[in-house]
Amino acid sequence: MWSTVPLFNRGETSYIISIPFNAKPEIQFAAKELQHYILKASGALLPIREQNSSDKYCIFLSADESNSEDFQYYSEGQNIRIHGLGGRGIINAIYDFLENELGIHWLTSETTIIPHIQSYYISSVERRGKPAFTTRLNYYLDAIQNPLWCQYNRINSTNYNSNYPYAHVTWYGMHNFRYLLSEKDYFVSHPEFFSLKEGKRIKSGQLCLTNPDVLKIVVNSLKKIIRGRPTYTIYDVSQNDNNNFCQCDKCTEIIKKYGGHSGLNLWFVNQVADSIKKTFPDKLIGTFAYRYTRQAPKNIKARDNVVIRFCTFESCIIHGFSDCKTNTVFEEDLIQWSKITQHLEVWDYCVGFNQYIAPCPNFRALAERFCTYKRLNISGLLMEGNYEGPWGDFSELRQWIISKLMWNPYQDVDSLAHLFINAYYSDAAPYIWDFYQLTQNQVQSTTHFPIYADFKNPVYTDDYIRKSNQIIERARLISQKDSVLSARVARVAAQVYYLEATRHSSIETSRINARNRLSDIIKKDSTYFMEYHKNMTLAFKILGI
Repeated sequence: MWSTVPLFNRGETSYIISIPFNAKPEIQFAAKELQHYILKASGALLPIREQNSSDKYCIFLSADESNSEDFQYYSEGQNIRIHGLGGRGIINAIYDFLENELGIHWLTSETTIIPHIQSYYISSVERRGKPAFTTRLNYYLDAIQNPLWCQYNRINSTNYNSNYPYAHVTWYGMHNFRYLLSEKDYFVSHPEFFSLKEGKRIKSGQLCLTNPDVLKIVVNSLKKIIRGRPTYTIYDVSQNDNNNFCQCDKCTEIIKKYGGHSGLNLWFVNQVADSIKKTFPDKLIGTFAYRYTRQAPKNIKARDNVVIRFCTFESCIIHGFSDCKTNTVFEEDLIQWSKITQHLEVWDYCVGFNQYIAPCPNFRALAERFCTYKRLNISGLLMEGNYEGPWGDFSELRQWIISKLMWNPYQDVDSLAHLFINAYYSDAAPYIWDFYQLTQNQVQSTTHFPIYADFKNPVYTDDYIRKSNQIIERARLISQKDSVLSARVARVAAQVYYLEATRHSSIETSRINARNRLSDIIKKDSTYFMEYHKNMTLAFKILGI
């Protein structure tokens, strides 16, 4: 059933946005956002007013007093009611309404699709929203630097210095041992605080977790952090990013008692959590299950204020867990961890870190993995992509799709990709879509792709490169008269040119031509490719750029 009165028509409206008397800040913010984007799409300005029984045509906004992110909105005769089950819920509801009802999409921090809509009639609608995961962190540079984009796409920000209160940063820190007890401050005077390896205390390792003074210093450092940054939910106490663990007798004894290095780590973190709980009962302490601590320990459980963040560092990233012999162990590890902790999150990886610029055919695997995490009751996700620079294979597309799947992993990933590609690549979209499909179809049950795969990986074939070149050339030709589109297409083309330039082609001139084309793209689009890149990667070393 459709309303007989349009929400707006030719820039005119009879509707108002109705908010409660003395509405909470989240409702007031949501009302302004709704007003702003309806005006952008239609030219119609809906006044914002406190509720009045005489108002006839209304969009009613309301929210419960809680921290829930859930929401619902529905038509009620000529009116619409948008309700958040908490403060963040009403903000999520507004962006969901704008996206699903008016077709507004925040694709990147610089690209928002706002269709021009002449008229809109309220249809019979009822929609509910609930995030699949409580923590939703997207570790791409654009997301890191632009918390407002995270807010629009209903994920958490990873920006510690965010000035956007509704972007909601949850975790503080990672690989935090080195900050909680630093070598600079303590190694010379107290080498016993640090790892014993092959009979010597070493720098650039881990902490000696059985040393009681280490526990005291870490707890005091963490309390100082919490007092200085009180808005976070989870504070990290986790191993440094290396395998130089302590081999002293006391640490070895705890390792044996609890079934592995993860047992020693959890034994230590539990003590930290107990101390923190006395002063900060509402805060959680997070730690990694990563590399040598990945497998669950025995004879010990995590405290109720400890969050385990399981890392899939060694997995094949182009497959899910059930259909890949490399990955089945990760699902089993997650199941074992779920038996000993109330809070289990996942740190996953979605790019080849040796070659950000090369195609990574894992879009369909993302959805499969996220669905597995939801089935296993994982409470939060961080997806690590290219955090070093804005460039990479389909960085914009993958960043956006990850955000959508974190809210609802059961969406069809190819449909999401098609929507984005059509909107972002306009006239070149049919060819970019062909390239996307060709790339995803390279995945076979026998092909595997670790996070440090390179251009020699068997997923890349000469036939794939030949077909990709043909598609990219068509996209390039059709985009030549549009500088913005031409740059976007060139960034896609860079994926193919990189492979052709690095692989041992039977035709040497082909490699040289590809190298020259890629060099030209990087130099013309230097801000995109180079601005944030501090360490030269394999791609640029090979090309001599």
